[in-house]
Amino acid sequence: YARMRGVIGQIDANQAITMRQQLMRLEGLGENARSAMVDILRSQFPELWRVTETRLQPWEDPTVLYCTRLGIERRTQERDHLVNVTMHENAKRIGEAAALGDLSENAEYKFALEERDMLRARLALLNNELSIAVPIEPADVPTDHVGIGSRVTLRPVGGGEARSFTFFGPFDTDVEQNVINYRAPVGQKMMGLRRGDRTRLMIDGVEIECEVTEIANGLA
Repeated sequence: YARMRGVIGQIDANQAITMRQQLMRLEGLGENARSAMVDILRSQFPELWRVTETRLQPWEDPTVLYCTRLGIERRTQERDHLVNVTMHENAKRIGEAAALGDLSENAEYKFALEERDMLRARLALLNNELSIAVPIEPADVPTDHVGIGSRVTLRPVGGGEARSFTFFGPFDTDVEQNVINYRAPVGQKMMGLRRGDRTRLMIDGVEIECEVTEIANGLA
Protein backbone atom coordinates (compact mmCIF):
# COMPACT_ATOMS: atom_id res chain seq x y z
CA TYR A 1 0.00 0.00 0.00
CA ALA A 2 3.00 2.33 -0.02
CA ARG A 3 2.32 3.30 -3.61
CA MET A 4 -1.28 4.17 -2.76
CA ARG A 5 -0.16 6.33 0.16
CA GLY A 6 2.15 8.17 -2.22
CA VAL A 7 -0.69 8.79 -4.67
CA ILE A 8 -3.09 9.96 -1.96
CA GLY A 9 -0.50 12.42 -0.75
CA GLN A 10 -0.65 14.16 -4.14
CA ILE A 11 -4.43 14.51 -4.61
CA ASP A 12 -6.97 17.01 -3.31
CA ALA A 13 -10.30 16.45 -1.55
CA ASN A 14 -12.34 16.40 -4.76
CA GLN A 15 -10.13 13.70 -6.22
CA ALA A 16 -10.32 11.81 -2.93
CA ILE A 17 -14.11 11.76 -3.22
CA THR A 18 -13.82 10.21 -6.67
CA MET A 19 -11.31 7.66 -5.41
CA ARG A 20 -13.57 6.68 -2.53
CA GLN A 21 -16.46 6.09 -4.93
CA GLN A 22 -14.25 4.01 -7.22
CA LEU A 23 -12.95 1.92 -4.33
CA MET A 24 -16.50 1.08 -3.25
CA ARG A 25 -17.50 0.05 -6.78
CA LEU A 26 -14.28 -1.67 -7.92
CA GLU A 27 -14.89 -5.32 -8.79
CA GLY A 28 -12.34 -8.03 -8.09
CA LEU A 29 -10.95 -6.26 -5.04
CA GLY A 30 -10.96 -8.33 -1.86
CA GLU A 31 -12.78 -6.91 1.13
CA ASN A 32 -9.61 -6.87 3.26
CA ALA A 33 -7.75 -4.89 0.61
CA ARG A 34 -10.70 -2.57 0.07
CA SER A 35 -10.98 -1.91 3.80
CA ALA A 36 -7.24 -1.22 4.12
CA MET A 37 -7.28 1.21 1.19
CA VAL A 38 -10.33 3.01 2.52
CA ASP A 39 -8.60 3.36 5.89
CA ILE A 40 -5.58 4.93 4.18
CA LEU A 41 -7.84 7.36 2.34
CA ARG A 42 -9.75 8.17 5.55
CA SER A 43 -6.54 8.90 7.46
CA GLN A 44 -5.55 11.48 4.83
CA PHE A 45 -9.02 12.99 4.32
CA PRO A 46 -10.98 12.45 7.56
CA GLU A 47 -13.37 15.28 6.70
CA LEU A 48 -14.94 13.11 3.98
CA TRP A 49 -16.31 10.82 6.72
CA ARG A 50 -17.34 13.57 9.08
CA VAL A 51 -21.11 13.74 9.41
CA THR A 52 -22.48 17.23 9.86
CA GLU A 53 -25.50 17.21 12.14
CA THR A 54 -28.20 19.56 10.96
CA ARG A 55 -30.29 20.88 13.81
CA LEU A 56 -33.87 21.61 12.88
CA GLN A 57 -35.69 24.60 14.23
CA PRO A 58 -38.82 23.61 16.23
CA TRP A 59 -41.12 24.78 13.43
CA GLU A 60 -39.18 22.67 10.89
CA ASP A 61 -39.48 19.37 12.76
CA PRO A 62 -42.09 17.16 11.08
CA THR A 63 -42.02 14.63 13.94
CA VAL A 64 -43.37 17.03 16.58
CA LEU A 65 -46.59 19.03 16.64
CA TYR A 66 -46.39 21.92 19.11
CA CYS A 67 -49.71 23.07 20.52
CA THR A 68 -51.06 24.69 23.64
CA ARG A 69 -52.25 22.44 26.47
CA LEU A 70 -55.77 23.74 25.89
CA GLY A 71 -55.54 22.89 22.20
CA ILE A 72 -54.39 19.34 22.95
CA GLU A 73 -57.20 18.95 25.47
CA ARG A 74 -59.79 20.11 22.93
CA ARG A 75 -58.44 17.79 20.23
CA THR A 76 -58.44 14.87 22.68
CA GLN A 77 -62.07 15.58 23.54
CA GLU A 78 -62.87 15.70 19.82
CA ARG A 79 -61.24 12.28 19.36
CA ASP A 80 -63.08 10.81 22.34
CA HIS A 81 -66.43 12.15 21.12
CA LEU A 82 -65.75 10.69 17.69
CA VAL A 83 -65.09 7.24 19.18
CA ASN A 84 -67.71 7.16 21.91
CA VAL A 85 -70.57 9.01 20.22
CA THR A 86 -70.26 9.57 16.48
CA MET A 87 -68.80 6.17 15.54
CA HIS A 88 -71.19 4.44 17.94
CA GLU A 89 -74.17 6.12 16.25
CA ASN A 90 -72.77 5.20 12.84
CA ALA A 91 -72.47 1.53 13.84
CA LYS A 92 -76.10 1.64 15.00
CA ARG A 93 -77.21 3.08 11.63
CA ILE A 94 -75.30 0.37 9.77
CA GLY A 95 -77.08 -2.31 11.79
CA GLU A 96 -80.50 -0.73 11.29
CA ALA A 97 -79.92 -0.32 7.55
CA ALA A 98 -78.67 -3.90 7.21
CA ALA A 99 -81.83 -5.14 8.91
CA LEU A 100 -83.90 -3.72 6.04
CA GLY A 101 -82.51 -6.42 3.74
CA ASP A 102 -81.45 -6.39 0.05
CA LEU A 103 -78.09 -4.69 0.74
CA SER A 104 -77.30 -4.33 -2.98
CA GLU A 105 -80.11 -1.77 -3.38
CA ASN A 106 -79.95 -0.33 0.12
CA ALA A 107 -78.81 3.32 -0.22
CA GLU A 108 -78.94 3.93 3.53
CA TYR A 109 -76.61 0.99 4.16
CA LYS A 110 -74.10 2.17 1.52
CA PHE A 111 -74.16 5.71 2.89
CA ALA A 112 -73.57 4.45 6.42
CA LEU A 113 -70.60 2.36 5.25
CA GLU A 114 -69.10 5.37 3.44
CA GLU A 115 -69.59 7.44 6.58
CA ARG A 116 -67.83 4.73 8.61
CA ASP A 117 -64.82 4.86 6.29
CA MET A 118 -64.62 8.65 6.63
CA LEU A 119 -64.90 8.43 10.40
CA ARG A 120 -62.13 5.84 10.55
CA ALA A 121 -59.89 8.05 8.41
CA ARG A 122 -60.61 11.00 10.69
CA LEU A 123 -59.83 8.91 13.76
CA ALA A 124 -56.52 7.78 12.26
CA LEU A 125 -55.58 11.40 11.58
CA LEU A 126 -56.50 12.52 15.09
CA ASN A 127 -54.58 9.66 16.68
CA ASN A 128 -51.51 10.43 14.58
CA GLU A 129 -51.63 14.13 15.45
CA LEU A 130 -52.09 13.47 19.16
CA SER A 131 -49.27 10.93 19.17
CA ILE A 132 -46.75 13.62 18.17
CA ALA A 133 -48.36 16.56 19.98
CA VAL A 134 -46.18 18.33 22.54
CA PRO A 135 -47.49 21.14 24.77
CA ILE A 136 -45.69 24.45 24.44
CA GLU A 137 -45.00 26.33 27.65
CA PRO A 138 -44.61 30.13 28.10
CA ALA A 139 -40.88 29.68 28.74
CA ASP A 140 -40.51 27.96 25.34
CA VAL A 141 -41.69 30.99 23.36
CA PRO A 142 -38.90 33.17 21.94
CA THR A 143 -39.16 36.95 21.88
CA ASP A 144 -36.01 37.81 19.88
CA HIS A 145 -37.45 36.19 16.76
CA VAL A 146 -40.78 34.85 15.54
CA GLY A 147 -41.38 31.31 16.76
CA ILE A 148 -44.15 29.01 17.86
CA GLY A 149 -46.27 30.91 20.37
CA SER A 150 -45.17 34.38 19.21
CA ARG A 151 -47.63 37.25 18.91
CA VAL A 152 -46.35 39.39 16.05
CA THR A 153 -47.30 42.92 15.09
CA LEU A 154 -46.95 43.73 11.39
CA ARG A 155 -47.20 47.16 9.81
CA PRO A 156 -47.63 47.69 6.07
CA VAL A 157 -44.49 49.31 4.65
CA GLY A 158 -46.48 51.76 2.54
CA GLY A 159 -48.56 52.87 5.50
CA GLY A 160 -51.74 51.55 6.99
CA GLU A 161 -53.13 49.90 10.08
CA ALA A 162 -50.91 47.49 11.99
CA ARG A 163 -52.14 43.92 12.44
CA SER A 164 -51.24 41.37 15.10
CA PHE A 165 -51.08 37.61 14.58
CA THR A 166 -50.36 34.78 16.99
CA PHE A 167 -48.74 31.58 15.76
CA PHE A 168 -49.74 28.34 17.49
CA GLY A 169 -50.27 24.74 16.42
CA PRO A 170 -53.14 23.43 14.26
CA PHE A 171 -55.21 22.54 17.34
CA ASP A 172 -55.33 26.23 18.30
CA THR A 173 -56.05 27.85 14.93
CA ASP A 174 -58.72 30.57 15.02
CA VAL A 175 -58.68 32.76 11.91
CA GLU A 176 -61.26 35.18 13.33
CA GLN A 177 -58.95 35.85 16.28
CA ASN A 178 -55.87 36.02 14.03
CA VAL A 179 -54.45 32.82 15.52
CA ILE A 180 -52.54 31.13 12.70
CA ASN A 181 -51.20 27.60 12.36
CA TYR A 182 -47.40 27.83 12.40
CA ARG A 183 -47.30 24.94 9.91
CA ALA A 184 -49.38 26.84 7.37
CA PRO A 185 -47.49 28.55 4.51
CA VAL A 186 -47.92 32.02 6.04
CA GLY A 187 -46.74 30.69 9.39
CA GLN A 188 -43.65 29.07 7.91
CA LYS A 189 -42.89 32.30 6.08
CA MET A 190 -42.97 34.24 9.34
CA MET A 191 -40.94 31.81 11.45
CA GLY A 192 -37.47 33.09 12.30
CA LEU A 193 -38.07 36.71 11.35
CA ARG A 194 -36.85 39.45 13.69
CA ARG A 195 -37.90 43.01 14.43
CA GLY A 196 -37.31 45.18 11.41
CA ASP A 197 -37.44 42.28 8.95
CA ARG A 198 -39.82 42.59 6.04
CA THR A 199 -41.85 40.03 4.15
CA ARG A 200 -44.72 39.91 1.67
CA LEU A 201 -47.94 38.35 2.92
CA MET A 202 -51.45 37.83 1.62
CA ILE A 203 -53.70 39.79 3.99
CA ASP A 204 -57.42 40.01 3.26
CA GLY A 205 -56.74 38.72 -0.26
CA VAL A 206 -54.11 41.36 -1.06
CA GLU A 207 -50.34 40.80 -1.10
CA ILE A 208 -48.72 43.43 1.10
CA GLU A 209 -45.14 44.07 2.11
CA CYS A 210 -45.05 44.20 5.90
CA GLU A 211 -42.45 44.94 8.53
CA VAL A 212 -42.20 43.13 11.86
CA THR A 213 -42.49 45.88 14.47
CA GLU A 214 -43.09 43.86 17.65
CA ILE A 215 -42.64 40.28 18.84
CA ALA A 216 -44.29 39.25 22.11
CA ASN A 217 -44.98 36.04 24.00
CA GLY A 218 -48.46 34.85 23.03
CA LEU A 219 -48.65 32.65 26.13
CA ALA A 220 -47.48 35.24 28.63
